[in-house]
Amino acid sequence: MKLEVRNVTKIYQSNSKERTVQALNGVSFSVEEGAILGIVGESGCGKSTLSRIIAGLEEPTSGEVLISGERRAGIPRFIRKSSKRPIQLVFQDPYSSLNPRQTIFNAIEEVIRIYEPTLDGSALEARVFELLSSVGIGKDLSHRYPHQFSGGQRQRICIARSLAAKPEILVLDEPVSALDVSVSADIINLLLDLQREFNLTYIFVSHDLGIVKHVSDSIIVMLAGEIVEYGSWTEVMDTPKHEYTQRLIAAIPNLDKLKIKESGEQ
Repeated sequence: MKLEVRNVTKIYQSNSKERTVQALNGVSFSVEEGAILGIVGESGCGKSTLSRIIAGLEEPTSGEVLISGERRAGIPRFIRKSSKRPIQLVFQDPYSSLNPRQTIFNAIEEVIRIYEPTLDGSALEARVFELLSSVGIGKDLSHRYPHQFSGGQRQRICIARSLAAKPEILVLDEPVSALDVSVSADIINLLLDLQREFNLTYIFVSHDLGIVKHVSDSIIVMLAGEIVEYGSWTEVMDTPKHEYTQRLIAAIPNLDKLKIKESGEQ
């Protein structure tokens, strides 16, 4: 399933309509099936807006998003209940993504009932436990509530819930920025394992070029709503053309101690 973003622009208007903010300006790129694209940029550069448009939570002012050549425009097409939703979004803050009144079993069961409506009883229960196991959460913890888990565990649960919709593309919007450094490495390694196991396509969004470099096949650098650098990670890291990219590279800390796998590493 190939993802294409063509000349996407997003303009927000204030309530008085006297002021506009251009969050994205003519953004275009493509991602092949099974690849990992990293999108990096400072806060306010438009990367989260782009994530929401790709996931169908917002509409672009102009431009289009295509999946396997089919134009995907309009929020109703994305949010309607169907047997399959090809794109899922994993948010930055796992706690706010979970209903505090739901057990994690119920949170995942709810999604399965939408996308696998024929499952019930023991088959449904087994599917919930299978998804939790895939992210390293034991079934003995399934009847706990979100506040009873650590931040890293909650993010694992959110990933499992996204996988319950059987997506082919995951948009990961700053998935580890709210976590401790060592926990971040564990979550990134989990995501890389899942990507290979399920042949997922990832859009990995981050403000940290060091992390993006470790996980991505290709990298986009964004600044003020535009793409200023786009290429394979070796091209971007070895021969950066834009001054902003050069500054990001100079600021990368030493991540070797985090034991993050390189993209494609077994």
